[in-house]
Amino acid sequence: MKTVRILSAIALFLMGASVMAQDISSREVPEKIRSSFEKKYPSAQDVDWEKHGNDYQVEFEIDHRDYENWYNPSGELMREEKDISLSEVPTAIKEAVQRDYVSYKIDDCEVHTDKQGVLYWLELEKKGQEIHVSYDESGKSINKR
Repeated sequence: MKTVRILSAIALFLMGASVMAQDISSREVPEKIRSSFEKKYPSAQDVDWEKHGNDYQVEFEIDHRDYENWYNPSGELMREEKDISLSEVPTAIKEAVQRDYVSYKIDDCEVHTDKQGVLYWLELEKKGQEIHVSYDESGKSINKR
């Protein structure tokens, strides 16, 4: 009986997760969102759409660089995330990482832009240990997970 409850709980969780994020075809994306995206990113490749509640997420590539954007139902770009190279990370952030995370190495970099501003998300590694941190453009630490 305990096994049945556990399996039922897992099944309900998975069903709920699938409702929250749903893969959709570009034909299912409202025209104003799709045209806004296509106008801003005409060279996007490997475009994949998902619907999250009322919002739309699109993952794509341009010149072998990964992007992820979020649009609201009216077609407004709410957040843009893109992979960047270490050379694109501001010097103030590199210096802050060296100061705050001695002997960690920056492994992966993303820049996230929304109405609140720009954040740099970094994946740091040290001897198999991995942490994720974010900084604003001036090098101020914002988040660690």
